[in-house]
Amino acid sequence: MALAGIDEERLDDDAKKPAGAGGTVTAVPLDVSDADSSAATADRAA
Repeated sequence: MALAGIDEERLDDDAKKPAGAGGTVTAVPLDVSDADSSAATADRAA
C-alpha cells in the first residue's frame, strides 16, 4: 500500500497503523501543487 500526503509527520503516523497489522506500507510525501513532487510520488509508489 502507498500513502501519500503533504504532512509528513501525519503520513508517517498513518503508515504505522496498517504496518502494525502486518501490512506493507510506503509513505510518500506529496504536494499536488508541485509537478515534480507529483511525478516523484508516482515513481516511488510504483
